[in-house]
Amino acid sequence: MPRVTLLILVLGLLLTLLSIVSDLLVFYRLRKSSKRVSNWHKYSSWLLAIFMVVSIFIFIFNTQNLISIRWVLLVYLLLSLPKIILLLLWSSSLGIAWLLKQKAPQWLFYTYMAVAVGVLGMLLEGAFIARKQLSVKRITVQSTRLPSSFNHFRVVQISDLHLGHFIGNEDFIRRCVDSINALHPDIIVQTGDLVSYRTSEINTFVPILSKLRATYGVYSILGNHDYGDYVTWDTPAAKQKNNAEMLAVQKKMGWVLLNNTHLSIVNSNNDSIALLGTENWGHPPFKQYGSLSAARKGVNSQLFQILLTHNPVLWDAQVLEKTNIDLTLSGHTHASQAKFGSFSPSQFKYKEWDGLYQTMHQQFLYVNPGLGTIMIPIRVWDATPEITVIDLENKVK
Repeated sequence: MPRVTLLILVLGLLLTLLSIVSDLLVFYRLRKSSKRVSNWHKYSSWLLAIFMVVSIFIFIFNTQNLISIRWVLLVYLLLSLPKIILLLLWSSSLGIAWLLKQKAPQWLFYTYMAVAVGVLGMLLEGAFIARKQLSVKRITVQSTRLPSSFNHFRVVQISDLHLGHFIGNEDFIRRCVDSINALHPDIIVQTGDLVSYRTSEINTFVPILSKLRATYGVYSILGNHDYGDYVTWDTPAAKQKNNAEMLAVQKKMGWVLLNNTHLSIVNSNNDSIALLGTENWGHPPFKQYGSLSAARKGVNSQLFQILLTHNPVLWDAQVLEKTNIDLTLSGHTHASQAKFGSFSPSQFKYKEWDGLYQTMHQQFLYVNPGLGTIMIPIRVWDATPEITVIDLENKVK
């Protein structure tokens, strides 16, 4: 059995088991509360489990359509998470009631039901509204190493488009392109995960993305999803062909792909800054294609340097206080597609997961939360799709 099929089978069985257990517990609680409520629940409580079992078999025999599984996971999330939260809240109240040796009041259960309904509303908003609410975030990076003639040099960053998920919704990408061009960028940078599984996901969007315009060009790097590593290919040659197409299509769009290399951007005053790009590099299980040493080879250390690297862990591991790279731009984390102010589940895995980070030595990192989605088509609360505008300023010593 192919690895992807096995993963789908295991994930599906686990989620099905969880839905069955939670349904039984909710059914038990509702039966004690109201016979009228339990009557409808008795017939509907197994629908999610049946839905998951059917979905498992569909995807076992149709693993070529991996993108569609995200809609199954969305349905599961919408139907299961509010119910699980309800169970957790009610279980905690039962524990408190047991300690106080008195029965938990009935109104408390209905209060918890209202909370669960609120969570469902938040998830629906994230799936059908926030996921499409494009935001433009502006930041300023000041450095004494930036030539004065580059003062207010404008860098526009996009990341993690996962284009296959926008097939059929091309208007969102058109809106992104129009918004970027209206910013009149000096350079545009794309920091990886242009697709989710196969290069062919780009095909529909080539005419749209080819319209991106910047004074000094559009530059790109590869993310972990851009290598075809999440697909079971018929032959090694098929994967090689897929990866060759990734390089060719970016060239066709007029983008400059920086694969462990660098170049200089020279302005009309004949001053320069260096732009470096690494292939994907991350801690296991992510493969390490990137080589920062190769990208830096031959760079004039006196130049202001911008590094494009998909996964922000490279900043801590190889950039910070080990090089004189001034600004690092990355993506990858998606801010877990769920952000509430300064909190996101991403912070349990990544030290730097969203926004601007800087050190006292004037080294900066910006982590872009991305435009697309992966796994589940949802962006909750503050984790909206983002275009980042970075204004570089010369800081007087």
